[in-house]
Amino acid sequence: MPIETLDDWNDRLAACGCCPMPDCPAPSLESQHVFRSLCAMTANPSEYHIGVPSPNFDPANGGVPFKEANVAYRTMTVTDSTSHSDEWGSSSDSYEVTLSKNPETAEDNRVGTPAYICARTRVDGSWSSNYTTKDQDGNVTETGTDSGTWTNELATPFGATPGSGTFTWTAYDEDGGVSDSGSGESNRTYGPAWFIFLNAETITTTVEQAGLKHAVSGGGRNLIVQFEDPHTDQTAFAAITTPAPPDNQWFGVGGLAMIASFVVGRADEPNNDMRVTGAVHRIGRYRWRIPWSHKGTKFKLWWDEGFFSKAWLAWKARDDAYKAWQKAHDEWEQSQENPKPPEPQEPEQPGEEPAKPSLTPKSFFWTGPGNADDWDDDSWFSPYSSIVRIPAATEGQVEICNVRYLCYESKFGAKPQVHDGFRIYNPDET
Repeated sequence: MPIETLDDWNDRLAACGCCPMPDCPAPSLESQHVFRSLCAMTANPSEYHIGVPSPNFDPANGGVPFKEANVAYRTMTVTDSTSHSDEWGSSSDSYEVTLSKNPETAEDNRVGTPAYICARTRVDGSWSSNYTTKDQDGNVTETGTDSGTWTNELATPFGATPGSGTFTWTAYDEDGGVSDSGSGESNRTYGPAWFIFLNAETITTTVEQAGLKHAVSGGGRNLIVQFEDPHTDQTAFAAITTPAPPDNQWFGVGGLAMIASFVVGRADEPNNDMRVTGAVHRIGRYRWRIPWSHKGTKFKLWWDEGFFSKAWLAWKARDDAYKAWQKAHDEWEQSQENPKPPEPQEPEQPGEEPAKPSLTPKSFFWTGPGNADDWDDDSWFSPYSSIVRIPAATEGQVEICNVRYLCYESKFGAKPQVHDGFRIYNPDET
């Protein structure tokens, strides 16, 4: 067995009756994090501010499973039309509105914006309306049109948004000639209030090729809410991989070995429904603290930033469990107890190992001295690392692993210690 670390060397020295080499005090890790979460359009009925009109999530009544309410979509398109006609005239209104999140992260990256505030809702669309009035003899007395567009954002999650346009009208005399006409600027609002649908007679909820669809009709009104462009791992990752956060958005969570992660919510993963319902990206940075008890002026650290995919972590857990079972089973077979204890239950076999974790080597050499009067002085710390993100749109985490450190030198050489607070991973041994 090669001698690679101080523990290896001291084991040999102890076997020879020699004094061990000195131990170094262990360094500590300080990490800081910023979370970026996905903000999307969903049909969850608790999110009534996006205007879901009485959704039907009940397969027993012809609806769809509730999990459909949580699928994350990039846009929601609304078509809302009404019409009315009687002996005194007719009228029609038509709204076409597309809602999306702008940006798609759970904050807009302004300094001081709390991460739990969802992105603003972008509104794009148009409206048009027409009306005709008649007298008691059925003669047209006036006609009018009104049209405009929205290209703005909701002021608040519960507020309506104004649109701008124009209207025109024409009045007629008894002979059908034009007696007067005019035009002007027009403004309309269309927002969360439209989730209230009075006089609804028919409500259907279906899953179309584009996504979930609600259709409601009654009282001369037809409303269609179509969710479109469902998020994928790639689009969710792209949406929440943001620029470097400003200093006032970082917060410390202690010395966690996990520095960055990407986690995706699924509609029904146990049943292989892998559609995205949400995603969170932990972005991290970290620095090393040289132990205050170290009085020298040399301290060197080596470590790896390892990316461990979700698939590999799950495989490793199965592999560890299977190896533990094999050991327990061997002991059971060799047991001389009478009566023999129950046989250990065999767990799921790990299967083929997924792609191995990737390692990025890092190092830091501290030359001191540290401020003996202040343990929190910057003189005891390494610089903060570069911003650490997940390297690709793959669920998993970046960990600090394989940490070794050394605090002295000698003419006979020196061997680093292994920090037992971190994962030891050798891809050649898995």
